[in-house]
Amino acid sequence: MSAIARLYDFETDSANNVPISSSKVDAEFDQIINLLSGASAFDTVLKGQIVIEDTDADTKIQVEESADEDKIRIDIAGTETAVFGDGTNEPLLELNNGGSREALRIVLGAGIASGYSGVAITSSVDQNQNLLTVSETYADAAAVLVGISNDGKGSCLRLDQNNSSATGYTFYINNASSADSIRDDSGAHLTAAGVWTDASEGELKTNFKEERVLDKIRRIAVKKYQYKKFRKDGGKKEWRGEVFPEWHFSPVAEDFHRVFGLGDGKGISAKSLAGIALQGIKELLEKVEKIEQWIKKIEQVKEWKVK
Repeated sequence: MSAIARLYDFETDSANNVPISSSKVDAEFDQIINLLSGASAFDTVLKGQIVIEDTDADTKIQVEESADEDKIRIDIAGTETAVFGDGTNEPLLELNNGGSREALRIVLGAGIASGYSGVAITSSVDQNQNLLTVSETYADAAAVLVGISNDGKGSCLRLDQNNSSATGYTFYINNASSADSIRDDSGAHLTAAGVWTDASEGELKTNFKEERVLDKIRRIAVKKYQYKKFRKDGGKKEWRGEVFPEWHFSPVAEDFHRVFGLGDGKGISAKSLAGIALQGIKELLEKVEKIEQWIKKIEQVKEWKVK
């Protein structure tokens, strides 16, 4: 079907390949506007294929490319780069990038108002599918699918689960490979088998000190406990007597920091707990060895008296 409305630039009439004046263009636009001023005229003129294109027809916006197609297509330099669909039978927006630059770049030139985001994906109905999916179908690809670069002072990634009754995961990793699921540039990593491994190379450490811990272990309480379940109301945490079902067994961070001088009084490093336990075992072994030596001497004395 031939185009009903076709707009050219102010330099050349591409249909006849002859220059046209701005007054002629103005007259053509006035004619179109007059035709569109009434509903009946709109129905008559804009039924069928509509194309807005440049003079060489390789960059254009068009609808009804084929019969009864409910899409808006955008071509750039002869390549279809964007297609708007109905969101039911096809994507609402599909971007096709055959070049080497970004498929989508969003530049914010001003501060974002409170309660808003630079990019927001929201749903007003119950969903059982992902709101955002990033996939790579080329099996040998080694590119990073999602890269977050931050030159500012804020967080690179923040996850908020604001529904206290939610049963889904706030962060979930499904790793079908044998490579690490998480890796930090320090060397710390979460293996595909689910084992967290701390970075612990000697080259990363300095200011080594010997520490006796057995007497300190006696001074710290180790108890079984449950974690409180806090709720957020207006951004403020509040405990209403609810607890998480799991039980744990450890000292509290305040005592750990006070007795051993480790941590910040808010949390306890598993590495520090393991180190203290190993040092405590070593000190107990020293005591056991001394006891064994005394036992041997006593047995030797007994044998001498028998003789």
